[in-house]
Amino acid sequence: ARHKTRTDASARFEKTLDPNQLELTTSRFIELAQKFNINLTMVGAPIIIGNPDTKKTLTITHDFLVSRSGINLSVDQVIKPLQKLGFDVTENVINKSYDVIIPTFRGTKDVQILEDILEEVIRMYGFETITPTNPAIQQKSENLTPLMRLRNIKKYLSSGAQMLEQQNYAFFDEDFMNKIGWPS
Repeated sequence: ARHKTRTDASARFEKTLDPNQLELTTSRFIELAQKFNINLTMVGAPIIIGNPDTKKTLTITHDFLVSRSGINLSVDQVIKPLQKLGFDVTENVINKSYDVIIPTFRGTKDVQILEDILEEVIRMYGFETITPTNPAIQQKSENLTPLMRLRNIKKYLSSGAQMLEQQNYAFFDEDFMNKIGWPS
């Protein structure tokens, strides 16, 4: 970045690659070399510096998925899509929840919280199959009795003191009011 040179490595690392990818790619390279009869001379086992990343587990309830999405999802509509995306999912029937093991290639930045799993389930369900609805607005009537009581007290006190209510236009000055022809 300091030299303003864009490389393939910089593009890859800014996307936060899977830290366990090196082991997988090395194994795949050795497998392909053996398949095509390429003679490899290895000094020893591949050495990977650093600790391998561990898979993260999130527990998400079925009620959370249904309430946040507004869709009555079946168990298969939750488990199968996640498994196709590489997640390991086990259903906990007692708690009506799912233990979702996030693969390392998705767990670096992509899937961190429960809403990320919800997004994956709904994306595989299909955004186009969801019928759009307006949000329900809950209106609650307010008790205006205290406010009306204060207004009546103000009127009573001001009339007793022989005061009149005045209306002010805080955002208009006299020049503007004369321009629009407002009577003074």
